[in-house]
Amino acid sequence: MLGMLNLHEFAFGPTGINPIVGTARNPWNRDYVSGGSSSGSGCATAAALAMATLGSDTGGSIRIPAALCGVVGLKQTYGLASRAGIYPLCESLDHGGPLARTVRDAALVLAAIAGPDPADPSTDHARLADYTALLGKPLGGLRIGVPRDFFFDRLHGEVEAAVQTALAVLADLGAVVEEVVLPFNRDATQGWNVMAMAEAHTVHEGHLQDHADELSPDVHERLQLGIGVSATDYIRSRQSQTKVRREMAGVLAQTPILAMPTAVIPSVPIESGTVMVDGREVVGWKALGQLTRLAAFTGQPALSIPCGFTEAGLPIGLQLLGSWFEEPLLLQVADAYEQATEWHRRRPVLGP
Repeated sequence: MLGMLNLHEFAFGPTGINPIVGTARNPWNRDYVSGGSSSGSGCATAAALAMATLGSDTGGSIRIPAALCGVVGLKQTYGLASRAGIYPLCESLDHGGPLARTVRDAALVLAAIAGPDPADPSTDHARLADYTALLGKPLGGLRIGVPRDFFFDRLHGEVEAAVQTALAVLADLGAVVEEVVLPFNRDATQGWNVMAMAEAHTVHEGHLQDHADELSPDVHERLQLGIGVSATDYIRSRQSQTKVRREMAGVLAQTPILAMPTAVIPSVPIESGTVMVDGREVVGWKALGQLTRLAAFTGQPALSIPCGFTEAGLPIGLQLLGSWFEEPLLLQVADAYEQATEWHRRRPVLGP
C-alpha cells in the first residue's frame, strides 16, 4: 500500500472537483477533471503512480474516473468484495473495486479483494471464481446487447463515434452484437435517485446540521435532496430495485453482456465544469453519472475500458455490463477488446 488518494468530498459527485482539499487533475490535461468520485484513483493509475488503485462506486464513481482518465475501472457484483473501512454513502448501493491500466491487472486485484468478510454482511453470499481463467479466450458467438434508447441519446459526437467503432471491433472478434431494449432503465434511474439521496442524507444528517457551511457547495446541495424523501417513496424504490433486477436477468439470459458508453461526454474543464455538445452547454456534474447508475442499482458487475480519445486528447470509455458473479466473462470480453486495440498502451506525457 503506497498511500491515500484524493476524491470528491464524501464520494458524492462525478467530477472530482473538491474545493476543500483540492482537485485531482487529469493527467491527459491538467486543466480538466479526472472524474469522480474516485478522482485520485483514476489520476494516479493513469499517471502510473501505482500499478492499480482502489475506488468506491455508488452510481459510477469507479467507472467515471476510469473513462475520463483512460484506464480500466471495475465495479464488481454487489457483495463480492468487502466495503469494510470505506466511509459509507449509500449502504444499499456502495461498492468497492479496482482501477488498473489493463484488464488483467484489474482481474488480479479483484482476486485479492474478493470474498466473504465478517465485517461486511453484504459479502455473506459472495461467489468466488478464477478471474483470469477466460482471459485470452475467443468471443465467437457470444451475444452482446446494445441498448440504444437513453444510453445513446444526445451523446458528445466524439464519444458516440468511438463507442460505435468499439462495437464494430467486438463484432470483428466474433461476437454477435445486437440491439436490445431496457424498458426498465428510467425506473432504475428514478429508484436510484430516491434510494441514494435518502440513505446519503441519513449518513450525513449530522454534517448538515452542524457543519453545513464547511461542506462543498455541490455536496451540500445534493445532501439536501434527501430531506423530503418519504418512507413510502423509499420502500417503493426498494421494490423497484427487485423488479429491475428480475427484468435485467431476463435480458442477460439472452445477451449475457451489454455494451454502451460509460459517459455521455468526455472530461470537462475544472474551471467551468461544462462542455459544449451540439451547440448546448452540458454541465459535467449533471451529465457524467447518467449512464452508470443502472448497474449500481441492480448490483451487477460493470466496467469501463478505454476505447478512444477526442481530438483534444481526452480519453473515452466503453462500458460493459454482465450478470451477477459472472466477472470472468465480463473480463474476458474486456480483455479481448483490449488486446485488439492499442488504447491501453497510450500514456499521458508527464512533466512540469
